[in-house]
Amino acid sequence: MVHAGSKALIVVALGACGRLGFEPGPATDAAGSDALADAGEPVACPPGYVAVPGASPLGTADFCVMRTEAKAWLDMNGDGLVTSDELAADGLPADASLPVGEYAGVPWRSISASMAFAACRALGMGYDLISNREWMTVARNAELVAANWSSGTPGTGRLVEGNTDGGAEVAITNPLDGYSDTGNSAADPPAAGWEQRRTLVLSTGGLVWDLPGNIQEWVDWTLGGPYDGAPACTNRELTEAPCAGYADEDYNSASGTLDRTHGAGFIIGGDGDAARRGGQVADRDQGRAGIYALNMNRFVDDTFPATGFRCVFRP
Repeated sequence: MVHAGSKALIVVALGACGRLGFEPGPATDAAGSDALADAGEPVACPPGYVAVPGASPLGTADFCVMRTEAKAWLDMNGDGLVTSDELAADGLPADASLPVGEYAGVPWRSISASMAFAACRALGMGYDLISNREWMTVARNAELVAANWSSGTPGTGRLVEGNTDGGAEVAITNPLDGYSDTGNSAADPPAAGWEQRRTLVLSTGGLVWDLPGNIQEWVDWTLGGPYDGAPACTNRELTEAPCAGYADEDYNSASGTLDRTHGAGFIIGGDGDAARRGGQVADRDQGRAGIYALNMNRFVDDTFPATGFRCVFRP
């Protein structure tokens, strides 16, 4: 697969072992255009991944996160599902599939947490399903970047939420436009369209697409080892006292003051054994979407039409 960027031609190819090669990617601005200068990424990342500085309070080292919600490499018809026919047409066994951080196509949905965990690890050494603390590392980094706030000042106004005001999960048909396929723009008022921007700007200048919205995403509660779900919890605002077994670093904003009024998200409780982060396409009106949104009402082998995942690479 070949992608043209303003700084480099990115060639993505599968080797014999099924792993992805490494090439540099273009830097982009908040709107999605290739405009920012190289901000000095902390680690070299595979194609389709964005470098994230580690956060010692969260116990994370520098890592790479998939720039979009996972897309199915072998999803020939773009429906977000990999069928046995599509696998057979590519000459692969029926249980093989590879997730990628591609702009084109809708997210890979209707996949269980256990399957998402296995799909990320199938990419090779260093690849894994994003852990909860890695999700929190991305979220807390983005929280402190002025470009992610309607006011231009962290903590004041509203955070970007992505595609959360109804409709369907959408692809990214224009990677140069952070509002691609939402019908909104930066000219819209906060809470009436501005927040539908799908790109989060990191402190490095890198962009992560659709983390707070579009679809919910499975996370592994702990880093490494077998898949691990979150402790049970009840519905609550992010600013309320935590449930048993939770620390602020598991779910709360860096400031500890953000909630639904900021577009930061809400905790949907439950006694499931799997955790999802982010929001869905119709979550804005109830304030459920956001970079800190957390949901514990599903189980590790459940599948859901509006739930997908994203992978990380740990150097």
